[in-house]
This record gives sequence, C-alpha cells and structure tokens, in this order.
Amino acid sequence: MCASTPPCAREIALSDLPPKVIHAIIPHAGDPHSLRLISPKWNGQVLEYLSTNKKPIEALRVVEENLEHFGATEWSKTGEYGPGGNVVRIYAPGQSIVKSPLMDPYRDWNDDWRNGSLFSNFYNNPLQALLQYIHFPLFFTLCIILNIFGNVAKNRALEREFQGKPRAREKLGRRRIERLFDSCSSIGVLRVRNVDRKTLDIIRRCLCSVRIERVDIRVKRSMLDFPRNDAKYVDMMEADAREMSKKHSVEKGVFVDGYLTD
Repeated sequence: MCASTPPCAREIALSDLPPKVIHAIIPHAGDPHSLRLISPKWNGQVLEYLSTNKKPIEALRVVEENLEHFGATEWSKTGEYGPGGNVVRIYAPGQSIVKSPLMDPYRDWNDDWRNGSLFSNFYNNPLQALLQYIHFPLFFTLCIILNIFGNVAKNRALEREFQGKPRAREKLGRRRIERLFDSCSSIGVLRVRNVDRKTLDIIRRCLCSVRIERVDIRVKRSMLDFPRNDAKYVDMMEADAREMSKKHSVEKGVFVDGYLTD
C-alpha cells in the first residue's frame, strides 16, 4: 500500500523547497507579501522577487475617511481604482454622527414639505402647527451643538496624539503603505483626496523614492474647521506639494484643489 512505501510516506515542507521552485511559485500565489511569513528562506526570495519585478501603477487614489466610532486610526489598502489602479483609504478619528431616532422628526417635516401640508397647517392653525414643528429647529440646534463638541474633542485627541508616541497599530499601517509604494516602479496619477497637512506629510514620507507623473491633491475642508478654509493654510499645503514634486520628479505637475502649483 501507499502508506508502506517510502516515496508516498515522505512529506515536503514549504520551507524545504529549493529557491528556484520558490521563485517560480511567487508570481502565481496572489499577494507575495503573505508568503514572507512561511520561513526566512521564503522571506528572502520574496524580497528579491519584489526588488526585481516592480510594476507601474496607472492610478492610485489616497482617501482620508472618518470612522463612525471615535478615536480609531487605521491605514488599509482596498479594492481597485480604475484600470491597473488601487485605492488606499486612510481612516482618521471620526466626528460625532447623529443617527436615528433623531432623524425621525426631520423625516416627518420633510414629508409635510413635499405634500404641501406644512404651510396649510400654519395657515389654518398657527399655534398648533408651531407646537407640531417646534422639534425641527431644536433638532438642527442639537446637530450643530453635537458637531461643535465633536470637532473640539477630535482636535484635542489629535493634539494628544501629536504629543505622544505613535501607536504601534499606526506604525504598522504606515509600513504597509510604504510597502505598497515601494512595490511599484512608478505611479501615473496620484490622487490625494480629503486630506490635511498631517496626512499629506505621512503620505510624503511613505512614498519612498517612487517616480510620479502627476499629483492631484484636494484639501480637507469643513464649515467649523476655519484653519483649513484659510488661504494661508492652502498656501502651506501648496509648499508641501512643491517639495513632493521635487523629490519624486513629478513630470506633469502637482495640482492643489485643481490649480497647478508653481
């Protein structure tokens, strides 16, 4: 039987495969970075493969998004962006979000607005209509208050993060982003969306030495975040973008909010 014969009983571990076989497997195994965990031999072969088989990325989009829960920071690479492109999402500390049941009064008011009963109710019985819709201004007042407190809490949390040491999870995320940039030979269009100076600085440091043809940056703006709506703040972002242009030999220019920087 097969169990009694030495050829069938012998097992070959992945870590025992010869380098030539490992090198032949890597291109067909999906994400090569996961193969580095098999053994030191695999790690060395994967690093050698990545250093000699870098491919260009046609389009890369970096987006900063807010999480619904407060205080979580995570970097991740997800999905595809266009032909031959990728999406990198940067999850930053989230703002306060008002959810149901606070949205119910607004829905009632909106329905009355659409069917025309809102003004007829005020015309026929002003006092009753006022009592009926008084929750509407209260609702928006509550939203404004929550938004203000959410922004204050977020800014204080970011200040504490600047003062303290970066968390291990964030360091790990940055290494993953650096690994993504380092694995490509060039980037056709780098689109950076909804970012502030801190996030742009992180992206600049993670870019390594990859060559970029064009950079398109959109500054994060908010009604209650006045510094980011200030022209001086945009000028500082443009100065950071110019440094990025020099370091990475951007051929077609760096655009900030649609305008080409000098």
